[in-house]
Amino acid sequence: MKKILPLTKKVNKAAKDEEDPSVILFTLENSQKRAINLYNQRFFAECVELCDAIIKEGIKDGPIYNTKATALAQLEQYDKALEAITIAVELEEGNEKFAKNKRIIEAKWKETKPKDSPIYTLKGTDGILHLYSDRLVIERPSKFLAGKKKDKEIFLSNIEDIKIKGSGLTAGYIRFILVDRIKKKEGWLDAFTDENSVTFMIGKRTAEKIDARIKVLTK
Repeated sequence: MKKILPLTKKVNKAAKDEEDPSVILFTLENSQKRAINLYNQRFFAECVELCDAIIKEGIKDGPIYNTKATALAQLEQYDKALEAITIAVELEEGNEKFAKNKRIIEAKWKETKPKDSPIYTLKGTDGILHLYSDRLVIERPSKFLAGKKKDKEIFLSNIEDIKIKGSGLTAGYIRFILVDRIKKKEGWLDAFTDENSVTFMIGKRTAEKIDARIKVLTK
């Protein structure tokens, strides 16, 4: 039986040198097609396995994360599916197909997720931040104070870094930098428009507690 592997230096050498005739060389494009074919044939577990193999090679590709998410949803693993589709949306901002898939998966996840209570809650000026054991929930009760910021759910596994600034002449904030987010030039003013942040006048101590607990939960 032939092995199906994504493109790597090792596989590339083996294929070219014909050291291992059981290896089929796949480029990213071919791997994407293979993953979609597995999905269409309803081999959802195999589809997820191939997507994971591609991702492990350091390839950050929106369609791969989208395919993985839809396959996981078919397996009713909605928590993992939501993590994957969130990354797909972050990688390709403005992709309506990915955004629609996220809404569908998120609705399914909410139907099946167990009810739990937040560990910490921070009531900020532009939103309310709730920390749960596996995720953050940011609510924006006031559209006037929140501006363009919207309600948001962030899985702890998608957080790469946390930045906190105490209040003084200006409001303080807690800001979450996500894995695989497209890097942009950012300054402290960007925290006031970033949908992954909550600003506050009184709340630095709670923000620091949230930061510390997330580090423990994601060890």
